[in-house]
Amino acid sequence: MNQVNAQKTVSTSRPKILVIDDSRLIRVAAQKILVQDYDVVLAEDGEQGWQEIKNDDSFQIVFSDLTMPRLDGFALLKRVRQSSNQRLKNIPLIIMTTETDDEDRRETALQLGATDFISKPFNSIDLKARAKAHVTSEEITRELKRKADLLEHNAHRDALTGLNNRSYLMEKLWQDCSYSVRHEQPVSMLRLDIDAFNQYFVQYGKAFANEVIKKIASIISLHLRSEDTAARIGLSTFIMVRPGSDTESSIVVASQIRDQVQETIFEVGEKKVSVALLAAVYTPSLATEFNINDLLTELDQLILHSIDRADDEGKVSSEIVYKDAWTMAQQQALQQACQLPGFDEALKLLSLGETDRVLSCLPKMLGKLQPLFALASEKQLQEFFDSLNKK
Repeated sequence: MNQVNAQKTVSTSRPKILVIDDSRLIRVAAQKILVQDYDVVLAEDGEQGWQEIKNDDSFQIVFSDLTMPRLDGFALLKRVRQSSNQRLKNIPLIIMTTETDDEDRRETALQLGATDFISKPFNSIDLKARAKAHVTSEEITRELKRKADLLEHNAHRDALTGLNNRSYLMEKLWQDCSYSVRHEQPVSMLRLDIDAFNQYFVQYGKAFANEVIKKIASIISLHLRSEDTAARIGLSTFIMVRPGSDTESSIVVASQIRDQVQETIFEVGEKKVSVALLAAVYTPSLATEFNINDLLTELDQLILHSIDRADDEGKVSSEIVYKDAWTMAQQQALQQACQLPGFDEALKLLSLGETDRVLSCLPKMLGKLQPLFALASEKQLQEFFDSLNKK
Protein backbone atom coordinates (compact mmCIF):
# COMPACT_ATOMS: atom_id res chain seq x y z
CA MET A 1 0.00 0.00 0.00
CA ASN A 2 1.31 3.41 -0.93
CA GLN A 3 1.70 5.83 1.94
CA VAL A 4 0.01 9.19 1.51
CA ASN A 5 2.14 12.24 2.16
CA ALA A 6 0.33 14.87 4.21
CA GLN A 7 0.09 18.36 2.81
CA LYS A 8 1.32 20.62 5.59
CA THR A 9 2.17 24.29 5.65
CA VAL A 10 4.53 26.30 7.81
CA SER A 11 1.67 28.18 9.46
CA THR A 12 0.31 26.64 12.64
CA SER A 13 -2.44 29.24 13.15
CA ARG A 14 -4.62 28.05 10.28
CA PRO A 15 -7.43 25.53 10.90
CA LYS A 16 -6.43 21.95 10.23
CA ILE A 17 -8.56 19.56 8.16
CA LEU A 18 -8.24 15.81 7.57
CA VAL A 19 -9.51 14.32 4.30
CA ILE A 20 -9.96 10.51 4.22
CA ASP A 21 -10.69 8.78 0.93
CA ASP A 22 -9.29 5.76 -0.88
CA SER A 23 -9.53 7.65 -4.20
CA ARG A 24 -6.36 9.60 -4.91
CA LEU A 25 -8.33 11.80 -7.31
CA ILE A 26 -10.75 12.88 -4.57
CA ARG A 27 -7.93 13.49 -2.09
CA VAL A 28 -5.96 15.67 -4.48
CA ALA A 29 -9.08 17.57 -5.58
CA ALA A 30 -10.04 18.35 -1.96
CA GLN A 31 -6.49 19.39 -1.17
CA LYS A 32 -6.32 21.84 -4.08
CA ILE A 33 -9.63 23.45 -3.11
CA LEU A 34 -8.90 23.77 0.63
CA VAL A 35 -5.14 24.30 0.85
CA GLN A 36 -5.30 28.07 0.37
CA ASP A 37 -7.22 28.54 3.63
CA TYR A 38 -6.46 25.44 5.68
CA ASP A 39 -3.71 23.04 6.65
CA VAL A 40 -4.82 19.84 4.88
CA VAL A 41 -3.75 16.31 5.86
CA LEU A 42 -4.66 13.33 3.64
CA ALA A 43 -5.35 9.70 4.54
CA GLU A 44 -6.19 6.90 2.13
CA ASP A 45 -8.38 4.74 4.40
CA GLY A 46 -10.23 4.82 7.70
CA GLU A 47 -7.45 3.16 9.69
CA GLN A 48 -4.85 5.71 8.62
CA GLY A 49 -7.34 8.49 9.26
CA TRP A 50 -8.08 7.13 12.72
CA GLN A 51 -4.40 7.14 13.63
CA GLU A 52 -4.09 10.75 12.42
CA ILE A 53 -6.95 12.17 14.49
CA LYS A 54 -6.14 9.99 17.52
CA ASN A 55 -2.57 11.31 17.69
CA ASP A 56 -3.18 14.95 16.72
CA ASP A 57 -5.67 17.07 18.65
CA SER A 58 -5.35 20.07 16.32
CA PHE A 59 -7.76 18.78 13.66
CA GLN A 60 -10.94 20.84 13.52
CA ILE A 61 -12.85 18.91 10.80
CA VAL A 62 -12.71 15.47 9.22
CA PHE A 63 -14.05 14.73 5.72
CA SER A 64 -14.46 10.98 5.17
CA ASP A 65 -15.63 8.58 2.51
CA LEU A 66 -17.89 5.67 3.48
CA THR A 67 -16.54 2.83 1.33
CA MET A 68 -12.84 2.25 2.05
CA PRO A 69 -10.46 -0.69 2.68
CA ARG A 70 -9.19 -1.72 6.13
CA LEU A 71 -11.62 0.55 8.02
CA ASP A 72 -14.68 2.00 6.28
CA GLY A 73 -16.50 5.21 7.13
CA PHE A 74 -19.11 3.50 9.31
CA ALA A 75 -16.47 1.84 11.51
CA LEU A 76 -14.54 5.11 11.70
CA LEU A 77 -17.67 6.95 12.85
CA LYS A 78 -18.25 4.32 15.52
CA ARG A 79 -14.68 4.55 16.85
CA VAL A 80 -14.74 8.34 16.94
CA ARG A 81 -18.13 8.72 18.64
CA GLN A 82 -17.39 5.99 21.20
CA SER A 83 -13.99 7.41 22.10
CA SER A 84 -13.34 8.26 25.75
CA ASN A 85 -11.49 11.35 24.53
CA GLN A 86 -14.06 14.15 24.57
CA ARG A 87 -12.22 16.23 21.98
CA LEU A 88 -12.11 13.31 19.58
CA LYS A 89 -15.66 12.26 20.36
CA ASN A 90 -17.07 15.66 19.43
CA ILE A 91 -15.00 16.49 16.33
CA PRO A 92 -17.12 17.43 13.27
CA LEU A 93 -17.07 14.47 10.86
CA ILE A 94 -18.52 15.15 7.40
CA ILE A 95 -19.34 12.16 5.19
CA MET A 96 -18.57 12.40 1.47
CA THR A 97 -21.25 10.37 -0.33
CA THR A 98 -21.68 9.06 -3.89
CA GLU A 99 -24.69 8.08 -5.96
CA THR A 100 -24.35 4.51 -4.66
CA ASP A 101 -24.84 5.68 -1.09
CA ASP A 102 -28.61 5.34 -0.81
CA GLU A 103 -30.89 6.77 1.85
CA ASP A 104 -30.40 3.78 4.18
CA ARG A 105 -26.61 4.14 4.17
CA ARG A 106 -26.88 7.85 4.91
CA GLU A 107 -29.36 7.17 7.69
CA THR A 108 -26.96 4.63 9.20
CA ALA A 109 -24.12 7.16 9.04
CA LEU A 110 -26.34 9.78 10.66
CA GLN A 111 -27.27 7.40 13.48
CA LEU A 112 -23.58 6.64 14.04
CA GLY A 113 -22.85 10.34 14.51
CA ALA A 114 -22.15 11.93 11.10
CA THR A 115 -22.16 15.72 11.45
CA ASP A 116 -23.04 16.56 7.83
CA PHE A 117 -22.93 15.19 4.28
CA ILE A 118 -21.49 16.39 0.97
CA SER A 119 -21.93 14.66 -2.38
CA LYS A 120 -19.09 13.54 -4.65
CA PRO A 121 -17.98 14.79 -7.03
CA PHE A 122 -18.10 18.06 -5.10
CA ASN A 123 -17.53 21.56 -6.43
CA SER A 124 -15.21 24.05 -4.82
CA ILE A 125 -18.00 26.30 -3.50
CA ASP A 126 -19.82 23.49 -1.66
CA LEU A 127 -16.62 22.09 -0.15
CA LYS A 128 -15.39 25.51 1.00
CA ALA A 129 -18.82 26.34 2.42
CA ARG A 130 -18.92 23.10 4.46
CA ALA A 131 -15.39 23.63 5.71
CA LYS A 132 -16.00 27.25 6.69
CA ALA A 133 -19.28 26.54 8.47
CA HIS A 134 -17.92 23.69 10.57
CA VAL A 135 -14.54 25.28 11.27
CA THR A 136 -16.33 28.37 12.58
CA SER A 137 -18.61 26.19 14.72
CA GLU A 138 -15.66 24.18 16.04
CA GLU A 139 -13.67 27.33 16.82
CA ILE A 140 -16.60 28.78 18.73
CA THR A 141 -17.03 25.50 20.64
CA ARG A 142 -13.34 25.33 21.52
CA GLU A 143 -13.27 28.97 22.61
CA LEU A 144 -16.34 28.51 24.79
CA LYS A 145 -14.78 25.42 26.37
CA ARG A 146 -11.50 27.27 26.92
CA LYS A 147 -13.32 30.11 28.65
CA ALA A 148 -15.39 27.69 30.71
CA ASP A 149 -12.26 25.82 31.79
CA LEU A 150 -10.59 29.12 32.63
CA LEU A 151 -13.57 30.25 34.69
CA GLU A 152 -13.61 26.95 36.55
CA HIS A 153 -9.87 27.19 37.15
CA ASN A 154 -10.09 30.78 38.36
CA ALA A 155 -13.08 29.98 40.56
CA HIS A 156 -10.76 27.77 42.62
CA ARG A 157 -7.77 30.13 42.61
CA ASP A 158 -6.66 32.96 44.82
CA ALA A 159 -6.14 35.89 42.43
CA LEU A 160 -3.13 37.34 44.25
CA THR A 161 -1.04 34.22 44.84
CA GLY A 162 -2.27 31.65 42.33
CA LEU A 163 -2.76 29.17 45.18
CA ASN A 164 -6.11 27.49 45.71
CA ASN A 165 -8.81 29.37 47.59
CA ARG A 166 -10.97 28.38 50.55
CA SER A 167 -13.80 26.83 48.52
CA TYR A 168 -11.42 24.50 46.68
CA LEU A 169 -9.60 23.64 49.93
CA MET A 170 -12.86 22.59 51.59
CA GLU A 171 -13.71 20.30 48.68
CA LYS A 172 -10.22 18.80 48.38
CA LEU A 173 -9.80 18.39 52.13
CA TRP A 174 -13.04 16.44 52.29
CA GLN A 175 -11.78 14.14 49.50
CA ASP A 176 -8.41 13.61 51.22
CA CYS A 177 -10.03 12.91 54.58
CA SER A 178 -12.49 10.47 53.03
CA TYR A 179 -9.57 8.63 51.43
CA SER A 180 -7.78 8.64 54.79
CA VAL A 181 -10.76 7.00 56.49
CA ARG A 182 -11.18 4.34 53.80
CA HIS A 183 -7.51 3.38 53.66
CA GLU A 184 -6.62 4.03 57.33
CA GLN A 185 -3.88 6.47 56.44
CA PRO A 186 -3.03 9.79 58.10
CA VAL A 187 -3.69 13.16 56.54
CA SER A 188 -1.72 16.04 58.02
CA MET A 189 -2.67 19.72 57.91
CA LEU A 190 -0.37 22.74 58.24
CA ARG A 191 -1.49 26.26 58.99
CA LEU A 192 0.90 29.14 58.37
CA ASP A 193 0.09 32.72 59.39
CA ILE A 194 2.18 35.83 58.77
CA ASP A 195 2.96 37.15 62.22
CA ALA A 196 1.95 40.79 62.91
CA PHE A 197 0.77 41.17 59.32
CA ASN A 198 -1.53 44.10 60.11
CA GLN A 199 1.46 46.09 61.38
CA TYR A 200 3.31 45.56 58.10
CA PHE A 201 0.22 46.59 56.17
CA VAL A 202 -0.25 49.80 58.16
CA GLN A 203 3.42 50.71 58.32
CA TYR A 204 4.55 49.85 54.78
CA GLY A 205 1.35 49.86 52.73
CA LYS A 206 -0.69 47.49 50.59
CA ALA A 207 1.92 47.02 47.85
CA PHE A 208 4.50 45.78 50.34
CA ALA A 209 1.96 43.53 52.06
CA ASN A 210 0.99 41.96 48.74
CA GLU A 211 4.65 41.39 47.88
CA VAL A 212 5.12 39.53 51.17
CA ILE A 213 2.02 37.39 50.59
CA LYS A 214 3.07 36.44 47.07
CA LYS A 215 6.62 35.59 48.13
CA ILE A 216 5.45 33.35 50.96
CA ALA A 217 2.99 31.64 48.60
CA SER A 218 5.83 30.91 46.18
CA ILE A 219 7.94 29.43 49.01
CA ILE A 220 5.04 27.22 50.10
CA SER A 221 4.62 26.02 46.50
CA LEU A 222 8.23 24.84 46.45
CA HIS A 223 7.44 22.39 49.26
CA LEU A 224 4.36 20.83 47.68
CA ARG A 225 4.30 17.23 46.51
CA SER A 226 2.04 16.28 43.62
CA GLU A 227 -0.63 14.97 46.01
CA ASP A 228 -0.53 18.01 48.33
CA THR A 229 -2.85 21.00 48.32
CA ALA A 230 -2.02 24.56 49.34
CA ALA A 231 -4.55 27.36 49.74
CA ARG A 232 -4.75 30.94 50.93
CA ILE A 233 -7.86 31.09 53.08
CA GLY A 234 -7.48 34.50 54.70
CA LEU A 235 -5.62 37.77 54.30
CA SER A 236 -2.40 36.31 55.69
CA THR A 237 -3.37 32.69 56.34
CA PHE A 238 -2.26 29.63 54.37
CA ILE A 239 -3.23 25.96 54.70
CA MET A 240 -1.35 22.93 53.40
CA VAL A 241 -2.94 19.47 53.27
CA ARG A 242 -0.55 16.51 53.09
CA PRO A 243 -2.30 13.16 52.48
CA GLY A 244 -0.44 10.12 53.77
CA SER A 245 1.93 12.21 55.91
CA ASP A 246 2.36 11.97 59.65
CA THR A 247 2.90 14.82 62.09
CA GLU A 248 6.67 14.43 62.28
CA SER A 249 7.25 14.82 58.54
CA SER A 250 4.83 17.76 58.36
CA ILE A 251 6.63 19.52 61.20
CA VAL A 252 9.84 19.21 59.16
CA VAL A 253 8.15 20.83 56.16
CA ALA A 254 6.66 23.60 58.30
CA SER A 255 10.09 24.31 59.80
CA GLN A 256 11.70 24.46 56.36
CA ILE A 257 9.10 26.93 55.13
CA ARG A 258 9.46 29.09 58.24
CA ASP A 259 13.24 29.15 57.96
CA GLN A 260 13.12 30.08 54.28
CA VAL A 261 10.65 32.88 54.95
CA GLN A 262 12.75 34.12 57.87
CA GLU A 263 15.81 34.28 55.62
CA THR A 264 13.98 36.31 52.97
CA ILE A 265 14.72 40.04 53.12
CA PHE A 266 12.18 42.53 51.77
CA GLU A 267 13.26 46.04 50.84
CA VAL A 268 11.12 49.11 51.50
CA GLY A 269 13.05 52.06 50.18
CA GLU A 270 16.37 51.87 52.01
CA LYS A 271 14.92 49.79 54.81
CA LYS A 272 15.27 46.00 54.93
CA VAL A 273 12.46 44.05 56.53
CA SER A 274 12.08 40.38 57.48
CA VAL A 275 8.86 38.61 58.46
CA ALA A 276 8.05 35.60 60.61
CA LEU A 277 5.47 32.84 60.35
CA LEU A 278 3.28 31.31 62.99
CA ALA A 279 2.95 27.58 62.29
CA ALA A 280 0.73 24.75 63.48
CA VAL A 281 0.42 21.11 62.44
CA TYR A 282 -2.64 18.96 63.04
CA THR A 283 -3.02 15.28 62.15
CA PRO A 284 -6.57 14.30 63.05
CA SER A 285 -7.92 10.91 63.96
CA LEU A 286 -10.86 10.61 61.59
CA ALA A 287 -14.01 8.58 62.07
CA THR A 288 -16.43 7.64 59.30
CA GLU A 289 -18.33 10.85 60.01
CA PHE A 290 -16.19 13.99 60.19
CA ASN A 291 -16.66 17.73 59.85
CA ILE A 292 -14.21 19.78 57.79
CA ASN A 293 -15.02 22.98 59.69
CA ASP A 294 -14.11 21.25 62.95
CA LEU A 295 -10.68 20.37 61.54
CA LEU A 296 -10.02 23.99 60.56
CA THR A 297 -11.26 25.17 63.96
CA GLU A 298 -8.71 22.87 65.60
CA LEU A 299 -5.98 24.54 63.55
CA ASP A 300 -7.32 27.96 64.64
CA GLN A 301 -6.88 26.93 68.27
CA LEU A 302 -3.35 25.68 67.66
CA ILE A 303 -2.37 28.98 66.02
CA LEU A 304 -3.78 30.89 68.98
CA HIS A 305 -1.67 28.69 71.24
CA SER A 306 1.36 29.58 69.10
CA ILE A 307 0.65 33.29 69.61
CA ASP A 308 0.32 32.76 73.38
CA ARG A 309 3.82 31.24 73.44
CA ALA A 310 5.51 34.36 72.03
CA ASP A 311 8.09 35.94 74.33
CA ASP A 312 7.74 39.25 76.17
CA GLU A 313 8.95 41.16 73.12
CA GLY A 314 6.40 39.42 70.91
CA LYS A 315 8.96 37.26 69.14
CA VAL A 316 7.50 34.07 67.72
CA SER A 317 8.67 30.79 69.22
CA SER A 318 10.77 28.66 66.88
CA GLU A 319 8.89 25.56 68.06
CA ILE A 320 6.06 24.30 65.86
CA VAL A 321 2.78 23.86 67.73
CA TYR A 322 1.15 20.55 66.86
CA LYS A 323 -1.52 18.03 67.78
CA ASP A 324 -1.03 14.43 66.74
CA ALA A 325 -4.44 12.84 67.27
CA TRP A 326 -3.71 10.20 64.63
CA THR A 327 -0.73 8.64 66.45
CA MET A 328 -2.51 8.84 69.80
CA ALA A 329 -5.48 6.93 68.35
CA GLN A 330 -3.20 4.30 66.84
CA GLN A 331 -1.42 3.78 70.17
CA GLN A 332 -4.70 3.55 72.07
CA ALA A 333 -6.03 1.00 69.60
CA LEU A 334 -2.88 -1.09 70.05
CA GLN A 335 -3.13 -0.90 73.83
CA GLN A 336 -6.79 -1.86 73.77
CA ALA A 337 -6.01 -4.80 71.50
CA CYS A 338 -3.57 -6.12 74.10
CA GLN A 339 -5.73 -5.58 77.17
CA LEU A 340 -7.21 -9.07 77.41
CA PRO A 341 -8.91 -10.06 80.68
CA GLY A 342 -7.25 -13.47 80.62
CA PHE A 343 -6.52 -16.69 78.81
CA ASP A 344 -10.16 -17.72 78.71
CA GLU A 345 -10.93 -14.54 76.80
CA ALA A 346 -8.04 -15.27 74.40
CA LEU A 347 -9.41 -18.74 73.72
CA LYS A 348 -12.84 -17.23 73.11
CA LEU A 349 -11.37 -14.78 70.59
CA LEU A 350 -9.63 -17.64 68.79
CA SER A 351 -12.91 -19.52 68.56
CA LEU A 352 -14.44 -16.41 66.99
CA GLY A 353 -11.68 -16.27 64.37
CA GLU A 354 -9.98 -13.14 65.76
CA THR A 355 -6.51 -14.65 65.46
CA ASP A 356 -4.74 -11.37 64.64
CA ARG A 357 -5.94 -9.76 67.85
CA VAL A 358 -4.57 -12.66 69.91
CA LEU A 359 -1.27 -12.70 67.99
CA SER A 360 -0.71 -9.02 68.74
CA CYS A 361 -0.89 -9.81 72.46
CA LEU A 362 0.79 -13.21 72.44
CA PRO A 363 4.25 -12.06 73.63
CA LYS A 364 2.71 -10.41 76.70
CA MET A 365 0.53 -13.40 77.45
CA LEU A 366 3.42 -15.86 77.18
CA GLY A 367 5.42 -13.57 79.44
CA LYS A 368 2.74 -13.92 82.11
CA LEU A 369 3.33 -17.69 82.09
CA GLN A 370 6.95 -17.28 83.15
CA PRO A 371 6.28 -17.60 86.93
CA LEU A 372 4.31 -20.82 86.27
CA PHE A 373 7.13 -22.31 84.22
CA ALA A 374 9.57 -21.41 87.02
CA LEU A 375 7.38 -23.15 89.57
CA ALA A 376 6.93 -26.36 87.57
CA SER A 377 9.34 -29.28 87.91
CA GLU A 378 11.34 -30.55 84.95
CA LYS A 379 9.06 -33.60 84.77
CA GLN A 380 5.95 -31.46 84.69
CA LEU A 381 7.40 -29.23 81.98
CA GLN A 382 8.41 -32.27 79.91
CA GLU A 383 4.94 -33.76 80.21
CA PHE A 384 3.43 -30.38 79.20
CA PHE A 385 5.56 -30.05 76.04
CA ASP A 386 4.97 -33.72 75.16
CA SER A 387 1.23 -33.11 75.31
CA LEU A 388 1.62 -30.13 72.95
CA ASN A 389 3.53 -32.27 70.45
CA LYS A 390 0.80 -34.93 70.55
CA LYS A 391 -1.79 -32.29 69.62
